[in-house]
Amino acid sequence: MAGKRKAYTPEFKLQAVTMVSEQKLSVAEVARRLGVTENLLHSWKKGKRPANHVRATTTAELGGRG
Repeated sequence: MAGKRKAYTPEFKLQAVTMVSEQKLSVAEVARRLGVTENLLHSWKKGKRPANHVRATTTAELGGRG
């Protein structure tokens, strides 16, 4: 019997990411304190990017060979 996934609010996720980025705590420490996995916290960090974030374009996307 499979269990249900726990749903986290956007506020909780933001708080967790803020603990890592602004309070300079390690991902492992924040994950332990909040009872989440490190991988989950890393995925939340990736999701929080500045609005002016520009993604690098690959040569393949430009139509070049490489």
